[in-house]
Amino acid sequence: MRQGFLVVLLSLGTRICYTGADQQSTGTPLPCLRYGPAIVDLSGRLVGRTGYGPPGFGESPDVDKKWKVPILLLSNSVDVCGDTTSGVNTSTFRDVKQMQVVFYGSLSATRFFGHRVVLTGTLFEKVTMNHHTDVLVLLRTICTDDEPGGQTCACKAPVEPWEQSRCLEGKT
Repeated sequence: MRQGFLVVLLSLGTRICYTGADQQSTGTPLPCLRYGPAIVDLSGRLVGRTGYGPPGFGESPDVDKKWKVPILLLSNSVDVCGDTTSGVNTSTFRDVKQMQVVFYGSLSATRFFGHRVVLTGTLFEKVTMNHHTDVLVLLRTICTDDEPGGQTCACKAPVEPWEQSRCLEGKT
């Protein structure tokens, strides 16, 4: 039986942990992650998939801009629950296996492609044609989890003190 481990960091700084079997092996519901501002920890393998941009976003592949979309293939499926009282992020998605990771600022995704990673971020629902999965994660921190010489970490700035220590301990 595959075991899932998921940590949700709420905006109050409280950690809620879930350890248990995933939905595929037991048929029971998965823990429900919330959209931002809640901060989540996720793990999996980061890959770069070809995505299409303007002008046709895949409708005219010969002329559309092509780019490598950072996709996190999750170690364990998750459910993401919508907030019906919000104007955004209202949809619920079950058994999510992959998420687009939004890197911004000086953080670069390419050095993490092909690696198992652990990351923190906030979830949000697909809004534009540049979004290639139903749920995306806005990156806060990312660390490799499979390098023989130790972790390589990167953080967006500014970060919370607990995130900063994670980045300072890792090689950047």
